[in-house]
Amino acid sequence: VDTQSNMNTRFRRAERLNSSREELRELSGFQEEIETKVARLNHELLQSEGLEQVRGNLKQAQKEMDFAASGARRGDPGKSKRSGDRAKQSLLNASDRMSTRLEQMASRALSSLEKAARSLATREAAAAAAESREQQANGGESGSAEALRDEQKAIFEDLNALLSEFDKTGVELEDHYSELSQELFELAQKTREARIDKPMTRATNALLYERFDRAAKEQERAADQLGALARDMGDISGKVPSMTQEQLNNLMERIEDARRELAEAGSPSEGEGEGKGEGEGKGEGEGKGEGEGEGQGNGSGQGRSTEDGSNEQQTELEGILQEIGGRLMQAGGMMKNETLTKLGQDMQAPEGSTDAMDAGNGNVEDYLDTAKRLVQRLINENQISRKSRVIKQSSQAPEKYKSLVEEYFKELAEEEEQ
Repeated sequence: VDTQSNMNTRFRRAERLNSSREELRELSGFQEEIETKVARLNHELLQSEGLEQVRGNLKQAQKEMDFAASGARRGDPGKSKRSGDRAKQSLLNASDRMSTRLEQMASRALSSLEKAARSLATREAAAAAAESREQQANGGESGSAEALRDEQKAIFEDLNALLSEFDKTGVELEDHYSELSQELFELAQKTREARIDKPMTRATNALLYERFDRAAKEQERAADQLGALARDMGDISGKVPSMTQEQLNNLMERIEDARRELAEAGSPSEGEGEGKGEGEGKGEGEGKGEGEGEGQGNGSGQGRSTEDGSNEQQTELEGILQEIGGRLMQAGGMMKNETLTKLGQDMQAPEGSTDAMDAGNGNVEDYLDTAKRLVQRLINENQISRKSRVIKQSSQAPEKYKSLVEEYFKELAEEEEQ
């Protein structure tokens, strides 16, 4: 997206400065290089399931890039600019859809780990209850001890497998959800250091001698630890952001693009200005000697032309609001942000829209300024939140040193009191 955005800026500059054909051919080559990279990325996604829409957006971007390169080769940077803008929008759409897909995958993976942890806690608690019943019913003598012992061994093996899944998922999340990945690694390490395997091993040994009461106590202790693991995993699972930093940045990019489109919509291109001037000159020449009636007819035509141009500009401004308004409503719904949703609704159907549009671009600019400030605030809050989590995590003492740290500060407090 950034590379294409820079490319579009160069097309605009070439149009403004009336660049030479040689310079335009060079720009065409650069655009083709970007198109090749997009094609390569599209090919890489062939093996990935559920990314058909992403690949469709990338194909559309390739098509527009091809048009942009062709326009530059033919000496038409204006066409290249317009096609480049559409290519960028397609890339933004692909990026947003990819981020949504990643969010769904991360949520499913973390929810699955939470579910597995809760299942282990439930199984351990059920095993403890079963052994308590055996103790009460048979006084410590039961042929089912071997089956209970096998279940305890299975729970232990499943716990080790779960911790391995913690590590694997942490690696998979590292590139896109580094904070969640770090929390997952730390939870796995914390669980290993807690040595849940010790009460499980003692329970297995107790069952070997059919000491059901002792086994039940150890399993209750292990079940409590597994329950704490499940709760911690649930906390991590609930931290998957509804919108990633990249999606927020994309939304800001769209707002900036809308502001640029607004400025261009209000300023006729050089070609349009030249055409209008030629038409006016021709009309004056034909009017000579034709009488007053001919002059009145030309004036009426000019009035209709001006009115049509005004209507066309109003339609374009409304289209800009509709597009960004829809994006803001979608983002507001994802983030449960009522202010963002309300702004999007206002932009979709602004109060007194006809009068506001007829008055010029000011009302549209106000909407876009408000949208920019709001989204920038969300970006800043997200960055601050991320930094705070990193600082908090890095400042926490390892579990085995927490008691020493607490004792240290306790002694400091006592010294101050003295």
